[in-house]
Amino acid sequence: MSRRTLVVFILVLLLVCLGVSACALVQAAPRMGDATRSAVARIETQIGRVWPGAPGDRQAGALPFTPTATPVGIAAVSGTPTPAPTSGRLARSTPRISTPTATPAASRGTAGQPGRNATVTPPAVTAAKMDQGDWYRLYFTRPFYPERPPDRVGGLDAALIADLDAAQTSIDMASFGIDLPSVVDALRRAAARGVRVRVVTDDDANNALPEAATATLAMRTGGIELSIDHSPGYSHNKVYIIDDQVLWTGSWNLTASDTYRNNNNALRVTEPRLIENYKKRFEELMAGRFHNAADKTVPNPKITLANGVSIENYFSPNGGARAAIQARLAAAQKNIRLLAFSYTAQRQADILVEKRKAGLPVQAVLESRNANGAGAQFSRLKSGGVDVLKDGNCYVMHDKVYIIDDKTVIMGSYNFTGQAETDNDENVLIIDDPNLAAHYIDEFNRIYKQAQNPTCGS
Repeated sequence: MSRRTLVVFILVLLLVCLGVSACALVQAAPRMGDATRSAVARIETQIGRVWPGAPGDRQAGALPFTPTATPVGIAAVSGTPTPAPTSGRLARSTPRISTPTATPAASRGTAGQPGRNATVTPPAVTAAKMDQGDWYRLYFTRPFYPERPPDRVGGLDAALIADLDAAQTSIDMASFGIDLPSVVDALRRAAARGVRVRVVTDDDANNALPEAATATLAMRTGGIELSIDHSPGYSHNKVYIIDDQVLWTGSWNLTASDTYRNNNNALRVTEPRLIENYKKRFEELMAGRFHNAADKTVPNPKITLANGVSIENYFSPNGGARAAIQARLAAAQKNIRLLAFSYTAQRQADILVEKRKAGLPVQAVLESRNANGAGAQFSRLKSGGVDVLKDGNCYVMHDKVYIIDDKTVIMGSYNFTGQAETDNDENVLIIDDPNLAAHYIDEFNRIYKQAQNPTCGS
């Protein structure tokens, strides 16, 4: 055989192998769109590269970030999870439904008594602010401008990863957007040591992106079970449960933008009754019962802690959140503060105007990009005498928070919109705790001050 013939033979053989491999990958993603199938096929030339970025929360208008010069995070999609996370990203996949495994009783807590792994020491966070009470840890992002990939250290992801790395039995996560390689690496490490890792996310969060296809393959090959919502409504939760002992919830998606660019809040708790509520809802989502297909029963709809703190828990769609929020606003006696990424709730706006006319101080900061959108209530609030400003973050103000009478906090993934009430999978907490409210007031004042003098720098 001549040298030319041998070279041709080898080239043909390589092309055949690549074609078979690409077909296998495409067939492994039967529910992806055509563009994503093509992206999956192109992974043949991308193995070993870290995805440069994903869109984060599309509703939040999160900006895709620029890839770092030297890829960090997952070293190779087909390899072993990297031992030490740095900065990063993640994505979506088709559903993979399976029967849940019960957490050993010794690991679980009882009412008012957390389990043995619920007290992980929080790491230092330099790109976030942590406050602490006797039943919670509360985190606020600290966006800065201009934000660049090399600076993505010390954010909320570092605090969450401390919990993920301590997980012994299970990690259950529901996040509209996931694109942090640091978190993906932590999930892969957990799966590699025998922890059951399950992720629920939304198809629209990272639709048809090559980076999403790469991330999906990284998760699949890392032993992570995935359930993806392809329906018209959003699977919009931001809920992270570790060992059935630790619960994170709030407005924070697991994206680089939400961690380092956008204003967000995240509450970490170890109250077993609250975790029971979220775990029940997670099992519904993991089984593919999204939106109105899910059982709306909440095991513990109202929880009273030993210190007198009261917590109400609601899940959307159509789980009573809107009525509960409106009732709390109508009962306000002292003042109301609002932080809102999207605010189209007309009845809530009417109540704020009514309260202002009755003499109550009412302040609000709304995300500037959405303030004049279809159905937005910014003009209604302003003309009604409410002290309302457009936010001053150069990226996105993504909070969804009410603070009422200096003692009640309404928070969660729930934007104050009709879609959040009737279409999306969401969660809401209404918490009566003056100590917690004081931390949210401090954050409100900081965001309000920035809104008064928005400066982006150069």
